[in-house]
Amino acid sequence: KVQVDLFPEEPRMRARGTMGLVNKTSEAIVVVYVNLPEGTKVNRLAVAGAERPSAEDPRLGVFTYTLPTLLSPGASAELQFDLELAPKGFRGQGAETRLVENGTFLHNNVLPRLGYVAAYALADDERRAKWGLPPRPRMADMNDLEARRDTELGAGADWIAFDATMSTAPDQIAVAPGQLQREWTENGRRFFHYTSERPLLNYYAFLSARYEVKRDTWKGVAIEVLHHPGHTSNVERMIQAVKDTLDYATANFGPYPHRQVRILEFPRYVALAQSFPGMIAYSEGIGFIARVDPESPKDVDYPYYVTAHELAHQWWGHQVVPGNVQGAALLSETLPQYTALMVMKKKYGEAHMGRFLRYELDHYLGGRAHERKQEQPLLRV
Repeated sequence: KVQVDLFPEEPRMRARGTMGLVNKTSEAIVVVYVNLPEGTKVNRLAVAGAERPSAEDPRLGVFTYTLPTLLSPGASAELQFDLELAPKGFRGQGAETRLVENGTFLHNNVLPRLGYVAAYALADDERRAKWGLPPRPRMADMNDLEARRDTELGAGADWIAFDATMSTAPDQIAVAPGQLQREWTENGRRFFHYTSERPLLNYYAFLSARYEVKRDTWKGVAIEVLHHPGHTSNVERMIQAVKDTLDYATANFGPYPHRQVRILEFPRYVALAQSFPGMIAYSEGIGFIARVDPESPKDVDYPYYVTAHELAHQWWGHQVVPGNVQGAALLSETLPQYTALMVMKKKYGEAHMGRFLRYELDHYLGGRAHERKQEQPLLRV
């Protein structure tokens, strides 16, 4: 349960809330490691009754808590936090671009992360050798049962209940996963309260911008595209991709698990799209400002494709969840890719798909040229 207060004009963010913790191991826990992103101001951070860390490294954002009482197997506790993030510096020189005046897009990694985070370890083998460290395997073997206890998205949780209240500037719309329960204005600020309709993965995001909203429906599922005013040329194309993907995926894989599909534009500081429960964060640079000519023999309708691919993650990745082992991306990326290809094939025909697959092949071969260890077969991708 979290309240996220965004002050886009500064920019600044304050997050206050509670995380429920459960010891799912077979041993009592006495030490808990908490990780915070660089530049976080800690107003309060308490873990299972421990109000202050026994050791801390603010430079790396690692805080060690020694619990006053052992947390037995199966026992529950709470992590309570009050954090602020106020990035400074020039954006052209590597400063924070997730929290901005118009178009904030924050991952849940702005909130506390628990335990040893393997993704933070040194990855380059030459740098590791300088510190006397052995080469680091890219991922655990698919038969590593311990590694399979965690999802591809990382350790720290499996399914969670989610309750988020967001406040933002009065001319902006703030969005998080889940069903919108209430919207109101208070003290010159705009508030939104979201709760999860069903348990979610510990993978979510917070967005806020001066949005226009285009609405549609598919068999009772609400479709919303929240976009920058004027970025309208591909909105209908995205809505059609949502409808076509829902048709294909529900017929072949099973029901869509949410009551809405939201697509939210964010600035092109990064060129990607990401699928969260019931919503897709979508960079303007790879869809909203694209100019696509479906009649051109050179053009690929990538706003349509990216929408289909990201919506397919609502089945592959959010319902079928891979373990953190080799082969995970076969479930979380290859099958969404397959889904999007089938949706595109139905809409544009096989000739158009040939152009797209040739583009993908060039991209793959270019990436393979930089392989430094060993190319993996598709089964272990």
